[in-house]
Amino acid sequence: MRPGWPWRRVTWRDRVVPDVIIPGVQKCGTSSLFAWMAQHPDVHGSIPKEVHYFDGGRAPTRDRWPLGKRWYRAHFPRRSRVGAGIAIEATPRYMLHPAAPARIARSLPNVHLIVLLRNPVERAISHYFHQKKRGRESLGLLDALQQEAGRVGLRDDGSYPIDQEGWIHASYVLRGLYADQIERLYASIDPDRILILESERLFAEPGPTLRRVFEFSGIRPDLVPPDLSPRMVGRRSDVDPEARAFLEHIFEEPNRRLYDLVGEDYGW
Repeated sequence: MRPGWPWRRVTWRDRVVPDVIIPGVQKCGTSSLFAWMAQHPDVHGSIPKEVHYFDGGRAPTRDRWPLGKRWYRAHFPRRSRVGAGIAIEATPRYMLHPAAPARIARSLPNVHLIVLLRNPVERAISHYFHQKKRGRESLGLLDALQQEAGRVGLRDDGSYPIDQEGWIHASYVLRGLYADQIERLYASIDPDRILILESERLFAEPGPTLRRVFEFSGIRPDLVPPDLSPRMVGRRSDVDPEARAFLEHIFEEPNRRLYDLVGEDYGW
């Protein structure tokens, strides 16, 4: 049970809902961005960082969505603490869950979203080694990539069953199909309320990028956090060149679609 959970649930009416959500993408720097934003005096983070409400929960068999707004609001600070500031949460799986954008739009009609996108080849490799480290992946990288469609349960129309674990743990390529996910966001949420950032630029130019984030979020942009060290940075072994080439080929066309959609070429 989370610290102070019974009291937080009792006082849910006095608690705010998030003004900003970081819905993903996983392994693209969401932990760093959340931690950096939370250092701003006008930003108040959820407890924990990943609430897993709009995606149903950490496991497909444990659906949190039906728990409703009382359960969700219990994860955020009280109004008296937030004052004129903002509240945020970051659950990277919201980008991949097909129902999450519509749920967010229906529950939080004024919310702003910040989406982080990383070179999908590097993202997929990082995701794979993250799963390997946690003991969730027994296959080699190339085998895991080649068998992904079957493990995820990918259908001919591009959909996948969300009541199974595959779309969560084996979605190395699927999570990097950014255009599909952003189109889903745009269908439910005004694009003017969505800020899309390149992860590589966030880490290369954290100060200027954060000022842009703060301005987008409606808070003072001149207060750059003192600690801009990256969070959740993993170490990985050498990558099989064949697996890398496999990924580069797969993402070539989806990347072009992404560039057309967002109006920016990231050079991936």
